[in-house]
Amino acid sequence: MKNKKIIFMLLFIIIVIIVGFILLSNKSDYIIKVSAIDDYSPDRILTVYENNNKIEVMKIEYLDGTFLCYGYNTTVHFGDIENEKELKIVLKDNSVKKAKIVEEEVKN
Repeated sequence: MKNKKIIFMLLFIIIVIIVGFILLSNKSDYIIKVSAIDDYSPDRILTVYENNNKIEVMKIEYLDGTFLCYGYNTTVHFGDIENEKELKIVLKDNSVKKAKIVEEEVKN
């Protein structure tokens, strides 16, 4: 009886570990790269990436759900995102994800 409990506990722990690895491996990493249009414009282009692959989105929102821009025109004024670290993105399948904001380096 004692051996069966030990075996059951070991199997349970192994199953939990396997499920944890599966869930972590399926997690996508979303980022929004912010790039300047040119040296003089106050506007910025937001480009969304999933696991370093550029993707299209339906829209981008602030974390509180306030609309920022549509996916077909992701140009915004720099002041609109100046103090933001993360934004919500609405994917083509209507799922909502959080994405970290990353400033791209200015190329001279």
